[in-house]
Amino acid sequence: MVDNSRFTMECCEPILAIFEHHENKWKCRDTTVDCCEDWLEAQKITAALLESRSYENLIDFDNHLDDLRNDWTNPEINKSVLHLC
Repeated sequence: MVDNSRFTMECCEPILAIFEHHENKWKCRDTTVDCCEDWLEAQKITAALLESRSYENLIDFDNHLDDLRNDWTNPEINKSVLHLC
């Protein structure tokens, strides 16, 4: 789950809440341990994608269902991510 209230251009801290189902309950995991293997690299890539406003071209599966020509796998954004790595 993404916590949009903590979403900034600087990407200083993880904004994900990772949950696991344990003993019939959902429990939030510690994001400092579980979030990302290379947090600094993820920050750099995320900031670059935000600055380039890639989110304006993001296609989700609902967009795909509305018009099957919309590719919900977002190959252009994926290319941008690979280029930034």
